[in-house]
Amino acid sequence: MRCLLIDDDIPTVEALCDIINWRENGISQILTAHNIQDAKLLFDANVPDLIICDIEMPRGSGIDMIKWVRENGYDCAFIFLTCHESFDFASTAISYNADSYLVKPLDKHKLEAVLLKSVETLQRKRMLGEYSKLGLTWLKNKDLVEKKLLERCPHRHHLAEA
Repeated sequence: MRCLLIDDDIPTVEALCDIINWRENGISQILTAHNIQDAKLLFDANVPDLIICDIEMPRGSGIDMIKWVRENGYDCAFIFLTCHESFDFASTAISYNADSYLVKPLDKHKLEAVLLKSVETLQRKRMLGEYSKLGLTWLKNKDLVEKKLLERCPHRHHLAEA
């Protein structure tokens, strides 16, 4: 999975890159951006699976980012970081289906727990999506499959009468 870290504070991004064992948490690639505009540009070539984003930044907020992501139909997990325990930010983040909302300074263990939960939820959601596709394929082709099975069955006359 791919993770995009967005924070205008460069040392925070560098620290996040260094302190988390990303591979152990299911992340194979880390992308970084220091503002929303740069983050949006990364979507063209590398749509992330997970976004860890500061809420308050000078050139666009994390709320702006999650709105843009949702409006454009991207299915990314979202973890928000902030220095403020504002209920308004938290409630808005939740309304856009953010996975978590963590207050800085970050606790490594809390972040890793939230990260792992987001990755597992995303994997489960994607697996259910695949099962749904298989189920729809079965429903669309059920009559044909049943017909072909009955044609191959040596006792098909008995089955048809039952």
